[in-house]
Amino acid sequence: MDVVPGVLIAIGLWFLIASARIIVEVVRFKTRQKGALLLWLPPPPPRYGLMLALGVASGLLIAFEILVQHRLSFGETMMFVYFGYLVPFSRRIARGFFADGIWTDSGFIPYHEIGGISWRE
Repeated sequence: MDVVPGVLIAIGLWFLIASARIIVEVVRFKTRQKGALLLWLPPPPPRYGLMLALGVASGLLIAFEILVQHRLSFGETMMFVYFGYLVPFSRRIARGFFADGIWTDSGFIPYHEIGGISWRE
């Protein structure tokens, strides 16, 4: 029994879900960007160079599969899309203060959900 194709499909589905989450975050940021008050770019995530290296390696693997083996795998393609394009693209999501909330590392938080912060004398 060959397990590798099933594992590659499972990996591809996982990376498809992770890619969809990044795309949703980028779209949410672009729609809220008009109401930005103060923005800053986040620092690179830990092991960012390793993520870029995985993108390059998966791109080379895809090129090898297409040119030599004349096939393409869903799992490797989704890994390339995630590491080679979406991880660097997600760094453009700025953190900061907006007219209707705050964008943090974990996502957008509307002001009405922030109850612990208040100015009292």
